[in-house]
Amino acid sequence: MDVEGWEHEVLQGAVSTLRHPDLLAVIIELNQSGNRYGFSDEDIHQTLINHAFSSCQYKPFERQLIDLGGKYNTGGNTLYVRNSEFIGERLLSAPPFRVRDFYI
Repeated sequence: MDVEGWEHEVLQGAVSTLRHPDLLAVIIELNQSGNRYGFSDEDIHQTLINHAFSSCQYKPFERQLIDLGGKYNTGGNTLYVRNSEFIGERLLSAPPFRVRDFYI
């Protein structure tokens, strides 16, 4: 999600979606752009944590999720996941694919 500083408001309007157990991941840009509208990245982060998401980094070539230990990327995208075991298994079992000259 990249809505140029309005991420907090989008999440506030998406409470039923965030609660839905089928939603397993959200990727969101956190770069302090919400500050000009009175929204902090920490509030956005806490909203996702409160909905049982964990902040992670994804390493595509290794197909690994790395837990960020409750922190988030302050200058770009942060991946929030729910049910990381299931997602990790899916990442490892998915068929490989090619992106340009790289096989993932």
